[in-house]
Amino acid sequence: MEKAASLLSNPGKTVILAGRGTHGAREELITFAQKLKAPIVLTLPGKGAIPDDHPYCLGGLGLLGTKPAYYAMREAETLVMIGTSFPFIGFLPHHARTIHIDSNPAQIGKRTPVDVGLAGDALYTLQQLNKRLSERQEDEFLCRHQQEMKDWLAEMKAQGEEDRTPLRPQTVPVALQEVLADDAVLPCDV
Repeated sequence: MEKAASLLSNPGKTVILAGRGTHGAREELITFAQKLKAPIVLTLPGKGAIPDDHPYCLGGLGLLGTKPAYYAMREAETLVMIGTSFPFIGFLPHHARTIHIDSNPAQIGKRTPVDVGLAGDALYTLQQLNKRLSERQEDEFLCRHQQEMKDWLAEMKAQGEEDRTPLRPQTVPVALQEVLADDAVLPCDV
């Protein structure tokens, strides 16, 4: 825990990759991101850990991900993987210092080398790390990627509102958002 806190105390471009294991740890995850001034990228099973429209969320990573998430990962100097064994290693930064938190020790370092592995529940582990971290002041990396995400969302919405044939994939969720309740859940298959 101390080694992870020490590594995270260094300034730099940090990205959090949140997986299924972060469900139930929303407040701790957001506090962690705020302290590090780090954007949160979601795995597909991690979707819903924080709201898609949260300012720290850059969306998903991978073939179904967003450009801002992809570019943030390319620049990351430190990667914190939480509750995930993300299988698409081509989307992970190759030269970043990596901390991996997982409740299953066998998953730690399974797909990518790690500098620090923490075997533990995401909620408890993030609580302990949050106690040990001071809030960073430098936020240029975070702010730049937040703006990229705003631009990306605006572009997706504009493409979804275009009246054209054939329809763009963005058209369906844009249209559904206008008629569904805010708490509607839409299952998808890929």
